[in-house]
This record gives sequence, C-alpha cells and structure tokens, in this order.
Amino acid sequence: MQADCRGFPVARPLPGTAGLATQAASDRIKLRCKSYVCHGEGTERSQTLDRARREAREGKASSTQAGEFVREEMKHIRKGKHGARSTKQAIAIGLSKARRAGVKLPAPKADQASARTRTQAKRDIRSGRSAKSATPSAKRSRATLRALKKENRSAASHRALSNQAKSAARKRSRAARSRQAKRAARTRRANRTSRGPPAQIAPSPVVQVRLTAGRLARRTSRPVQGR
Repeated sequence: MQADCRGFPVARPLPGTAGLATQAASDRIKLRCKSYVCHGEGTERSQTLDRARREAREGKASSTQAGEFVREEMKHIRKGKHGARSTKQAIAIGLSKARRAGVKLPAPKADQASARTRTQAKRDIRSGRSAKSATPSAKRSRATLRALKKENRSAASHRALSNQAKSAARKRSRAARSRQAKRAARTRRANRTSRGPPAQIAPSPVVQVRLTAGRLARRTSRPVQGR
C-alpha cells in the first residue's frame, strides 16, 4: 500500500482516470536538479525525479510524489552525508525539494506551521512553477551542507520516524483518523483488484513431505471414540 511522506495512505487511481491533467503535472516536475539543493549523486537525483514523474502520471497525490524527495533525504542522513536537527527538519527539507522540483504540494495552513515556514513554502512553490530554473548559489549550498553536517544523524532513525508519525496522528481528530482508515481500506481493495489474485507457489518436495508427515501424525494422535 502506498503512503505519502506523512504516513497517510494514498489510494491508487481507477483505470482510465489519469488523463491530461496528470500528464501535465508530471511534465511540471523538472528533469534537471537545478531548482533545489540536492546533496546526492546525479544518478540518485534522476531516479528520484523519475519516480516522482511516474507517480504523477499514475494520478497519485502530490504528497505521494513529495514522499520520494523525503525518502531521498532520509537516505542521505542514514548514509552520513549530513544530519538534521530533528525529524521535522528532515521532512521539511524533503518537502522543500519537492516544491522546488515542481510538485504541486500546497503550503501548510496557518494552524499547521509558523509564518516563516509558510513564507518559505510559498517561495519554493513560485520557484517550482517558474519557467526558468535558476541554479542555486554554490556558496549557499556549501554553507547549508556544512551546517547540516554538524547535526545529529538520529533524525532518520526508525524510532524517530515512529515517534514523528505517532505525534502527527495524535494531532488529528478521531473523524480524520476514521477517514484515513476507510481510505486505506479502499486502497487495499484497489491494489488487490488491479494486481489480480496472488500467484500460488507450490511448496518444495521437502516441505510437502513435512506437511504429509504432520497430517499423518495428527491423525494417529487423535483418540479413538467408541461407539
């Protein structure tokens, strides 16, 4: 089941629903990694952009597309390329990359983030929508990377991500969690329908012998009931 960068399940589109709008959305995601600071290798950048474009063509939510950039950021932290002050900062860096790459991810609402964060998000959206992709300043990129290298690497640990997901879930209302669960159920049904029935894998001869021996042992161990 697919999930977005915040852990929300994202339903797969029905066949035939992804049309020109999703194609245009995938085209807006730039092929070059010029509009945002990316500390990975060239191949890793193109792979992230290709996955985001594919998800846009499939009609998936913008948060799912942005999840590819957040996943890339977590990989960088785990590999030791740089750190992050907190899990929230690591996620924010990934979302900023996604907006600058052209993903149609809206800015957070007033009750979800500070004014400075919302202003930066709007700036990233404008940068992603602009026709020309300005190359980031090399001096600023080096300064950002140098500052992030001083931060801790535990922001991308499994425990930190789990705590962040639980904290985000506690902030949602009961009705919102219920809608999320129903949406996850629809996603599971859609995935099972699109993928078809699971393939039946025949057990190996050794497993078949063990299963047969187990059945015989159970039959012989049953007590004989008198008439």
